Amino acid sequence: MNEDRSATPFRSLAGLPDETLATSAAAAAEAATSAGPGAVPPTGADAWRLGPCPWLPMVDGPVRARDAAALAGDRGEAFYLFSLGYAQSKWRQGLPAQALLQLNRAMGADLAPAATVLAEWPCPYAAVAWILRRRPDRDGCFLGNPRRHWQHYATRMAGPRAELRVWRSWACWQLACALLPEEEFPPDQQQVEREGVRFPSADEIGGQLGRLGWAGEALQWRQTLIACRAGAAGEAAEG
Repeated sequence: MNEDRSATPFRSLAGLPDETLATSAAAAAEAATSAGPGAVPPTGADAWRLGPCPWLPMVDGPVRARDAAALAGDRGEAFYLFSLGYAQSKWRQGLPAQALLQLNRAMGADLAPAATVLAEWPCPYAAVAWILRRRPDRDGCFLGNPRRHWQHYATRMAGPRAELRVWRSWACWQLACALLPEEEFPPDQQQVEREGVRFPSADEIGGQLGRLGWAGEALQWRQTLIACRAGAAGEAAEG
């Protein structure tokens, strides 16, 4: 990517070894629990509860909704990068459900199929899978029901680029199905019966992403799904 990020708060984590990320996560967890009663809420990097997601841009401190004002309605590359950074911020603050919402926003960006920003930050399916696989709900972080969320998102979509966003929602739904046990994260069966919702196959989702999505998006999603299924199968075998 040719863009100069020296003036932005976003920094890449690509290439960091797992032990570095684990150390960062441990430090974040310790900081989150060390403040006593009545302590002033932390700011900057001290606000982090969770270690960084390596599939999202690094941020130096919490991103706030009002920071988006500088975008002035732009829904292009700046919006996309901002949404990814906002997702990282929400994740690190221990708000995974809100991080996923920001990834939904990023997937709604109005980008050219081969936009420059995608060379470094492709459609964030890997980030979605990384967050889900870590099961932050087990550490007291609100995750919601991602399977149900993307079912609703896909079947109630409206607004610009709705068709593509529908298929991206189904793509994320498929990742949630691969990673999250249905008994803990059930679909909305009432909606299925009431509205006749049909769940698309992985082949259908991949085909639609190839038809509508950004350059390389369908392949990136398929590779992420394969990794999710392999990881889930390995965990089931060990269990």
